[in-house]
Amino acid sequence: MINDLGSPKLYDKYHATIHIDIENINDCPPVFIKNYMNVTLYQPTFENIIIAEVNATDADLDENTKIRYDIIDGNVDDCFEIDATTGIVTTRHITHLDTFYTLHIRASDGLYSAIAQIDINIETLTTPGFVFQKPLYTFSTIENSSKIVTVGLVNVVGNLLHENVEFTILSPTKMFVIGKTSGAIKTTGLPFDRESQDLYTIIIEARSLFCMKNSNKCDVP
Repeated sequence: MINDLGSPKLYDKYHATIHIDIENINDCPPVFIKNYMNVTLYQPTFENIIIAEVNATDADLDENTKIRYDIIDGNVDDCFEIDATTGIVTTRHITHLDTFYTLHIRASDGLYSAIAQIDINIETLTTPGFVFQKPLYTFSTIENSSKIVTVGLVNVVGNLLHENVEFTILSPTKMFVIGKTSGAIKTTGLPFDRESQDLYTIIIEARSLFCMKNSNKCDVP
């Protein structure tokens, strides 16, 4: 209801509707889902092996929710690196690894930040009784196809009769998956573009379930 400033005051019975938009600002810091991790990296190893993955969330909206990750402390000799957008930590320089590392990871939204810690233990694998049939496998697939197809098979020899072996892809990839017990490498349905990338190299680990420290690795370009 409105009125004028005269005397006597005159009133109008009509109402006005006012819309007030609340502008979003960056007022919430990132929060790690887990701010501490303890992982083990077994040797021998390769470059670009996934060590861990950190994830942080931000309660803000739109552009203010974009989080970038970086290693701010503990990365002696640049042995590790982190993907700034995914938070995946991988090996980088592996020639002279120490026995233990503590990495401090920062998640930042551009204004606020949070810190997480990753303790990395470096251990030597027990020499397995089995080996990959080949140390290096080479497969191919066609570009521009979204079909999920099997591109190849990796296997081991020398394992015991009832020794179950599990296969894992250790390299970060969205293009391939592997059968845990079959060793069959399949595409994920994402199309390949040969002009943008014509070669993929993935590292496969075979691990015995008899002893979780018994494993072997091979290259698959």
